[in-house]
Amino acid sequence: MKILTRVLLALLVYCSTAQAQKNDNLFERRDLSSINSLELKSNLSAVPSAQLLTLNETQGIEIFNEKGNLTLQIPLQKDFIEVELSPATIFSPNFKVLSSNGNEVEVELPNFYHGKIKGESKSFVAISITKDAIEGMIVSDKVNLTIGRLTNTKEKIHVVYATNDIENKTPICAGAKEVEYDGELPPLDENQTNAAGCKAVEVYLEADYQMYTDWGGSVQTVVNTLTSIFNNVSLLYDNEGVNLVISTLFVWETPDPYTSATDTEESLNLLDAYWDSQGNNFDGDLVHLVTSKSLGGGVAYLLGGTSVFNGMTQRAVFSSCGKNSAKGMSGSITNSVTNVPTFSWNVEVIAHEIGHNFGLPHTQSCTWSDGNTMGALDNCFPVEPVKPVDEGGVLCAPGPTPTNGGTIMSYCHLSSVGINFNNGFGTLPSGKMNAELNAATCLSGSKVARPVVPNQELCSSQSVQFTATGCTGTYQWFDAPMAGNLLSSVSTYTTPTITQTASYYVSCTADGCTSRRRKVDAILYSNNAPPVQDLAVCGSNATVTLTTNCNGANIKWYSAATAGTLLGSGNNFQLTNISSSMTVYAECSLPSCGTSTRAPLNITYMPVCPYCEPTGLNCSENDMITQVKIDQGNANLYENTSTCSSGGYSLNTPSSTVELMKGNSYKIITSNPGVYEDGMAIWVDYDRDGIFQESEKIESYYTGAVWTSRETSFTIPASSSVGITRIRVKVVYGVASSLPCSSTDGQGFGEIEDYIVTISASTPCPPTLNHAVGNLASGTYSASQTITSRANVSTPTTYQAGNHILLNAGFQAGTNETFEAKIGGCP
Repeated sequence: MKILTRVLLALLVYCSTAQAQKNDNLFERRDLSSINSLELKSNLSAVPSAQLLTLNETQGIEIFNEKGNLTLQIPLQKDFIEVELSPATIFSPNFKVLSSNGNEVEVELPNFYHGKIKGESKSFVAISITKDAIEGMIVSDKVNLTIGRLTNTKEKIHVVYATNDIENKTPICAGAKEVEYDGELPPLDENQTNAAGCKAVEVYLEADYQMYTDWGGSVQTVVNTLTSIFNNVSLLYDNEGVNLVISTLFVWETPDPYTSATDTEESLNLLDAYWDSQGNNFDGDLVHLVTSKSLGGGVAYLLGGTSVFNGMTQRAVFSSCGKNSAKGMSGSITNSVTNVPTFSWNVEVIAHEIGHNFGLPHTQSCTWSDGNTMGALDNCFPVEPVKPVDEGGVLCAPGPTPTNGGTIMSYCHLSSVGINFNNGFGTLPSGKMNAELNAATCLSGSKVARPVVPNQELCSSQSVQFTATGCTGTYQWFDAPMAGNLLSSVSTYTTPTITQTASYYVSCTADGCTSRRRKVDAILYSNNAPPVQDLAVCGSNATVTLTTNCNGANIKWYSAATAGTLLGSGNNFQLTNISSSMTVYAECSLPSCGTSTRAPLNITYMPVCPYCEPTGLNCSENDMITQVKIDQGNANLYENTSTCSSGGYSLNTPSSTVELMKGNSYKIITSNPGVYEDGMAIWVDYDRDGIFQESEKIESYYTGAVWTSRETSFTIPASSSVGITRIRVKVVYGVASSLPCSSTDGQGFGEIEDYIVTISASTPCPPTLNHAVGNLASGTYSASQTITSRANVSTPTTYQAGNHILLNAGFQAGTNETFEAKIGGCP
């Protein structure tokens, strides 16, 4: 069971990060009058506590190069604050930065520190340092400060201010929404860490293309900003005894699969669909998408299952040992407000959403339990019952008013109470989080790095010796990714004679913790042709992914069985712009062993794709389409009244042709029972390629309210392809769908209806043509319905009709003449 908790946050409280150096000359106070930008000067004057600082470049570089403990002094308006810092680990041992261009990106990472205000044991500080910026947050019961570099200034001007002086008025949701999801659990992760004190929860952090472009098209900027934000998130979790680290930071430098999303739930649906299509093989325990789009907040999955804490049935997404549900996203992530650095919104929304992944409900949830009493933990927001009231749920009494600010899983930012990061997650949420962590048996993260060992390539059957490096403790070799037989306890392992490609696994144990196992292959080369499977593609500019298995050897794709053109290399190679059927050839090779026989792979091409016809949506609870009308002006062209269709899908062919002329405007009126908060989307396949593309969407409607009728106006583009095509109307619960072929969005509730229509030329052709006996000049002859002919046609001649072409006795076309008959309506 998968439970989706939708959370759209808007924080009015900012928590931040700060940093300064013990040397008095690291920062120099600067007067606001020295700022040339009138806009920036105006923005800063609205922040009463703001103190401008100039960073000493020489001292800044020295601080960056200093890798040990630091004591830094930060000037405020009237005095100083001194912080004591130690290096922080916010990355997994095998952390990397990847981009959508397919490369691992070399970047200069900031240095990260966690610490406290000198003399204040209940405070906490998170600081990141680059060569030209010191940024972070300083929090205690007395102060809540942000420090960072001003954006869009050539000088390295910093500002430190009271976080609450800048409010975030991002819109919020009306509440949390939970739904059940039934799905098959995937197999266990092949690398796991089970010792409780050694566990680390690894996050695959994914920055979308919008963020990349909004932040200057610089991977380095995205990395610096996001890791600085995560440094603060990591500290909030570290304060609860949870080791939260980034395994991979992936940056979309090209358009991503989430571009069409207009709200957080749609973003999560697209993230879910994308990673499901990739086998959920992200490197980490959780994947978290971050975007700079103004979507309002975030959304994340949590599971339901057997309780591990005080009878509460919400469970962490990693409790299932699978990654189907290990997903979340955060929106509206910014690197400044009017060029002034801000952190607390970013920190709060990411920490909050990952909290849901740990199985934590909101603090206003009636499901919280101390083992004796169930009820909400605070009264900052209307209580959330155990189940919806319309399903028999009962509202519990509100919790008490927090006396010193709310906690991370609360909505106290919506009231005068506010959120106090110094309160962390709170006692019960912290206890539940650690209970989930202790119960987890399949976390992939560990505080110890995996050993490094290269694969070995063999041209013939023989044994091979592997040598692992990078471990300061004890090596252990196994024959399986989990459990298995212990083969060796030293850095080297010599295999038995290899008769087929085999895999082995090595781990490192140091300081009482064991790493994930590193997979290493003994690759036995074969000159046999590799296995391939024929493929079929369709549509204009078609792309196909070529796959085979060379058991670790090099893979190349050619245009011919011998010689020929090299098309590309590697597994999952994408062959683009396919416009006809063809055969390609796969070849395996190893430099020391030679090349294999090439294997033919046949690609069958179809110009028009068969339409997807998704079934599986549930429309029995009134998330459905009750009527569709197609009008032109005041004239009705077609009307269909329907009930819930079997499987949530129906294909409707009007008894009379519905003809839509290029350049003309029409409207579709869609009716709904008006029982639930459904969304609607409509597509018209203008190019008739069998694919409903985002550019062909004519409606995307969702307001969060119920509705009974929606009118959609549209115009047939002049570039449309003439002939029979489809209109798709999709209604699903809680979202305007962006997935025309999915039956899982809308939490599985909704209905899809397709309608057959005909697009015609701007100048209509007659319904029928009748050519009598006699000679007929060459050309194209069209009718929207039927052509009947007994003529002697000249070359070239084309007949195109919507329904029938009848060639009666007397019709003639010579053996050397070109005659073509098409069923497709007016061109």
